Amino acid sequence: MKGWRVFYPVDGGFIKKLLFATLLLSFAAAAAGLGCSGEKDTAEGKGGRDKATERAAATAVKKITTPIQRAQDTRKLGDDRLQEMDRALEKQ
Repeated sequence: MKGWRVFYPVDGGFIKKLLFATLLLSFAAAAAGLGCSGEKDTAEGKGGRDKATERAAATAVKKITTPIQRAQDTRKLGDDRLQEMDRALEKQ
């Protein structure tokens, strides 16, 4: 059993601490690298969340205003027909 100590002159506790510190530093470096996306939050460049929110808002506005616009068009069409009928009755 003492033969392995010839190659590793330090005790096992030091190696465990060294391995733990190396793993901890590598995880910290990986987390720091993944945390930086490179995109700055500016007014000009909008993120994916902002674009999705704007698309959802535009869709909601369109779905709300479309029936209102159709109802207004139908009312106008009815008013125009009523005026034509009034004119036709006046001519007779």
